[in-house]
Amino acid sequence: IRQVKILVNLNNILENHLIPFCNIANECCQVFDEDFVGEWLFTPNSNLEEQMPIEFVDTEAGRTKLLTLLRFIEIDEADLI
Repeated sequence: IRQVKILVNLNNILENHLIPFCNIANECCQVFDEDFVGEWLFTPNSNLEEQMPIEFVDTEAGRTKLLTLLRFIEIDEADLI
């Protein structure tokens, strides 16, 4: 069931939130190696109550939370995963 939910969310992101998604991906590239961005987006994160960062991309509040997390990661105040 979780896989279906992720596919639905990805479709929603690609159809309705593509520019904000790209902005998040670009911010990730500023914080860590671009080869790790995909893995980071789809790995449960301890800073997000074990949810995957990709699950936060489809709302403004979620994107704000991700941007805040990325800033904390950048200054070594939060773990990458």
